[in-house]
Amino acid sequence: MARTHPRADFLAEPVIRSVALSADGRVLAWLRERGRKRELWVAPVEALSANGAVGAAPARRLLAHTEAERVLWLADRRHLLLESPRQLWALDAIGRNGMRLLSELGERERRELRAIDSAARASVVVGERLDAPRRYRLLRIGLDGRSRLLYESGDEVLGFALDPQGRVAFVSHAREEQHVVFRVDRAGGLRDVLRCRQLQRCGPLSTTPDGRGLWLLGDVGGDLRGLQRLDPDGRLLTVHSDPRGIADIDEAALDPVDEQPLFALYDSVDASIAAADPALREPVEALARRFQGRRIDLSIGRGTDARWLVRESGSQLQAPRWHLYDPRSGRVDEILRDDSAPRIGEAELARKIAFSYRASDGFLLRGFVSLPPGADPARTPLIASIHGGPWNHERPGYDAHTQFLVNRGYAVFEPNFRGSTGHGRAYQFAPQGDYGNGRVQRDIVDGVRYLLGRGIGDADRVGIVGASFGGYSALLGATFEPDLFKVAVAAVPCVDFGRNARDIALHPELGLMSGIPLQTSLRLLRIDIEDPATMNRLHAQSPLANLARLRRPVLLLAGARDQKVTLRSITDYAARLHLADRDVGLLVDPDAGHSTRAPIAREAQMYLSERLLHARLGGVSAAPPSAALRDYLQRNLRLANGDLRDLRPRSAPDPDRVATSSR
Repeated sequence: MARTHPRADFLAEPVIRSVALSADGRVLAWLRERGRKRELWVAPVEALSANGAVGAAPARRLLAHTEAERVLWLADRRHLLLESPRQLWALDAIGRNGMRLLSELGERERRELRAIDSAARASVVVGERLDAPRRYRLLRIGLDGRSRLLYESGDEVLGFALDPQGRVAFVSHAREEQHVVFRVDRAGGLRDVLRCRQLQRCGPLSTTPDGRGLWLLGDVGGDLRGLQRLDPDGRLLTVHSDPRGIADIDEAALDPVDEQPLFALYDSVDASIAAADPALREPVEALARRFQGRRIDLSIGRGTDARWLVRESGSQLQAPRWHLYDPRSGRVDEILRDDSAPRIGEAELARKIAFSYRASDGFLLRGFVSLPPGADPARTPLIASIHGGPWNHERPGYDAHTQFLVNRGYAVFEPNFRGSTGHGRAYQFAPQGDYGNGRVQRDIVDGVRYLLGRGIGDADRVGIVGASFGGYSALLGATFEPDLFKVAVAAVPCVDFGRNARDIALHPELGLMSGIPLQTSLRLLRIDIEDPATMNRLHAQSPLANLARLRRPVLLLAGARDQKVTLRSITDYAARLHLADRDVGLLVDPDAGHSTRAPIAREAQMYLSERLLHARLGGVSAAPPSAALRDYLQRNLRLANGDLRDLRPRSAPDPDRVATSSR
């Protein structure tokens, strides 16, 4: 059995924040956390030692503190790009020319980094949004800070591709409730070359070497998202897709010099990589064997003696590992070892096991199960952990919340119910709008019963947890399946899916696909928020409309600044349960939105969850809270579950206050 780790171990963040390999494969740059500061380091790859001693010679610290969250190399192989939420800087990593501000970024400036400009070699492409009149621009910005207009439109630029001369050759816009790819002629005129209907995906990547064709990630003409090529004559070819026929390509990696596709990465059923360039198939397959069961992201250097950068991650790695690969000798050296503490050892973490199961109507579903190392699966309490979205999916990599629950003695089931992304269009559209206590929820219940039937989990000790849509699902489980689910933890849950969908559809910045109104996307997924029958059905099946059926304890976690699920809707639901004498807890973080990054707030959620789950399912008991954590809880815990009497708020909860308090 793995030892029980303190909660703080699951809150730890990686020390190495961003790593970039120069285009010639000779120099490495990375950001490293040290206390409250973030440093920038560089080192020649030939000199990096195999023992991964970060900060030792010959590495050089270029900056003792930076706000940058990402580091990239410009195409000139000399300058580094430092991107923060607010600014974009260029830094001379070779000489003594110092740093230069290229652009302000962020919502206030209405600018964002869109691409490294490989054609101009020492430039970037920045997107800019203007109002009155509304205009969208693509700007090329050089090291001198001067900008040149590349493209301008009254429609949002969803994607684009530059030809080898640096001219915008293709753009995509939203037109008539769909994404449309246009060819841009030299006079700036647009010609429609590809229409992506019914939420089809067609994201431009880069042009072909002659600049006349276009590489895309898309699913036009098929089910799975794959690597596609649009030829000058208008033919669309799928060049690479999952040979197993089960997963979308998650992303494609491009050559740093000519921007041609090199690799296709998958991250839904399992983490795998495939060579998009046939010349790279042998080394890629060798690396996949070397790192079997792990996700590997590759940055390839071009030139004599160039190395490749390998980023290794997986469900049993709390922080990524970084390696250098020599494609000539096949040698792999680990570098940049994350030496931060605390850390949880690989053997103490659970492996996410991918599996498939048939729903009660025969539909083939996929998910993951994680088991406590050394435990008897049949005697282990089982928790269903439901992802948000619902148009999202569980992935096979490390998940702190999953590992925390496993470390507390629970088997964790993470279903990719129908409607989840990552498994093709048919999988995503399969629910036909049945997001109440209907087909999607039945997929989750069927998965739990499938595992119980195969000796995984104690049928008398089953709980359900989730955030956002997952929180809604947790409330559905506790309300409609009390014989199965004995307890629920629901973070930022909508309590009426239809009403919440109608409310957030009013926000133009929210949507499933850029440029397409959320209301349109919902209608295409058979959730018509203007249809009274649809709204009435979803409401009738909601946790809010079925308060009287709830008999199991629920813990609600909310953010006062949440723009997707209003605090008022959660406090109203909690107050109704409290007045009906139900066992309900409510924690409200005053500074959090739909999610929270504050360590004290995250630990509070973990502590309340483990206390309630231990009381109802019998997992590991919670270590006492620190003075700071107890103070936080007593300030922000609006309602305490019956088993948490010692954590009740300093003053007795006022139901009217609970019902009306919001920001």
